[in-house]
Amino acid sequence: MGSTGLSTMSATCGQQALGDVDLDAPDAILRLNLLPAIRAVQAALPRMRANGRSRVVNICSLTVGIAERTAYAAAKGALVSFTRTWALELAQTGITVCSGARPDRTELRRGIPVFDGCSHASAR
Repeated sequence: MGSTGLSTMSATCGQQALGDVDLDAPDAILRLNLLPAIRAVQAALPRMRANGRSRVVNICSLTVGIAERTAYAAAKGALVSFTRTWALELAQTGITVCSGARPDRTELRRGIPVFDGCSHASAR
């Protein structure tokens, strides 16, 4: 048997200012962005373990830290946390788990204030 690879990705990005966030929206966005990743890895796990070496790549996002994306940022942050946890959990099985993101050059990011990791936000 050869190695098995698995890439997971889900996306939805509702735009809501913090004061306007519908409290049902985060649950729906979290379910859409996290449950498919869990289900896909669970489905592939038996074969990945049997192969003795495999890779999971979770596609994350650079939109974390963009204004008016509370639920989406939470979902993508959780996916990064899943990745780190699964990497530790599966390290002894020959399964590598990592995440990646591509630079977004879309309308979504144009002119929107972005937290740059310092003490202020800037439009990019």
